[in-house]
Amino acid sequence: MRISAIESTRLGKIARLPLAIRDWLNERLQDGEPARALVKELNALPEVREMLEVFFEGRPINEQNLSAWKLGGFQEWQRFQRTRVTARDFLGEAAALEDEVDVSPEDDPRSFLDRVADRMALTLLQLFREAEDSDKSPERTRTLLAIADKLERMRQGDHRRQRTEILEQRLRDRRKAVEKAEWDKQKEKLDQDVAKVKSYARMLRVCYVEAIAQKRDLDAPWAENARTYFANNAEVLRQIGVPDLPPRPIDTDDEEATEPASEEQPEAVSAPENAEDTSVPVTGE
Repeated sequence: MRISAIESTRLGKIARLPLAIRDWLNERLQDGEPARALVKELNALPEVREMLEVFFEGRPINEQNLSAWKLGGFQEWQRFQRTRVTARDFLGEAAALEDEVDVSPEDDPRSFLDRVADRMALTLLQLFREAEDSDKSPERTRTLLAIADKLERMRQGDHRRQRTEILEQRLRDRRKAVEKAEWDKQKEKLDQDVAKVKSYARMLRVCYVEAIAQKRDLDAPWAENARTYFANNAEVLRQIGVPDLPPRPIDTDDEEATEPASEEQPEAVSAPENAEDTSVPVTGE
């Protein structure tokens, strides 16, 4: 946007200067510095001398060249600067609206074209500035009023669109809040269920450990239920931090009853066929 389409087609000495030098010159002209001093400074710059050598056989810039520039490229630069100021005013107005409805730019990011509706707004602003610079006449007044009316309508439409988008965003935020509240409620219930499962499993485990310590019957129905419960829910219980059941102790009587006879006591292995059976049944699993 720093070079207008019209300015880029100019072929004069100053129009062919680098952009940085043209901007420097325009700012000096804006400050009202005399043409003679500006021409002298321009011709002393190496970049200017190089351009003049390439395109104009080394002929220097004179005051007539500068006067022609003031009537053309310089006025375009001034209009461009005014358009930039107007565009900044529009952006500031949009930012003020965001502050009014308490929406930050991070929550509601907008591009420049969104704020001014479309590129037509800038065209209207340019026409408005050009009409302001024209001679005063009834036609000029009618043109200014017509452009101002269109700009005002675009501004109001843009504000309505922004408010609509902000309301839609707030509606989305409320929905997210409701979904989060529902999720929190379900999570709380899940945590309560987990706490109940953990409490029940730990109670079973404590009873099981106490039975081992007191050498109570581990074949009772409650003990079998405890082993079945831990076996069926082993993964879940590990996830919630409940240790597995300790292993069942080995019955020493069972060990003696099932231990193979040694070579020194062969009689204990085979009894006479007609011997009376004096064995005692072993209570086991």
